[in-house]
Amino acid sequence: MNLEHHNGDVVGDGRGRGGVSSLRDRLRQAIVTGEIPASAARTQAQLAEALGVSRTPLREALRMLELEHLIVREPNGRFRAAGLSVDEIEQLGVMRITLEAAAIRLTVPELTDGDHTVLEGLYATSLRLSKIGEWSEFETAHRRFHMLLTREAGAMHAEQLGRLWEQEARYRRAFEQLVNADGRDELSQQEHRLILDAVEARDADRSACLAAAHGARAVRAIGARLAPGTELHRLAVALDAEGVERSRDRE
Repeated sequence: MNLEHHNGDVVGDGRGRGGVSSLRDRLRQAIVTGEIPASAARTQAQLAEALGVSRTPLREALRMLELEHLIVREPNGRFRAAGLSVDEIEQLGVMRITLEAAAIRLTVPELTDGDHTVLEGLYATSLRLSKIGEWSEFETAHRRFHMLLTREAGAMHAEQLGRLWEQEARYRRAFEQLVNADGRDELSQQEHRLILDAVEARDADRSACLAAAHGARAVRAIGARLAPGTELHRLAVALDAEGVERSRDRE
């Protein structure tokens, strides 16, 4: 676990609230990208030495990540990145689907023709990047597409959605062989096109239903790999609450 040199930067001593937040973000990114694997347990002293920080801000950053369920504190005082589970990906999926659907319903009526042009550009960029396999840049465009569709829900809503997106990114990266789960395959691009068409038609309910179904498909693909045959009951309830099946029945 080489944390000292990330893109040529050293974290620093982490003093102050801003330093703690930066340290938390650095650790979160290392967990999301797999730089800190779930199998590697470390003491606070080991982490502090690797990061070049004191233990006080590190302790606070770890506590924050525990609340996000990204860090697990073991009985022996060591810490490790949380493992991947079908229960967690289902819960993450339910929360993101619910929050995103509400945000889309709030946002679609407020989008301008200029916003539609930006969305078309992001969709075209994502499509091009998916064809050439530039997945890092694809992820950026993909996220911007979804964030623009939810911007009118407010800053607190956006913060929660952003955090859920990052937590789900662990699963997308871990199961990147499941291209369906990362929005990269042809079917996912078709789903994005349908969402965008509904947005441009200013049909907020249909946009929200399509986005919910799109997100659920990724969760089901990952869940099937983690625990084949597991029934995702909570996901089904969330989709029913968003009217996804009723929307399909009307088509």
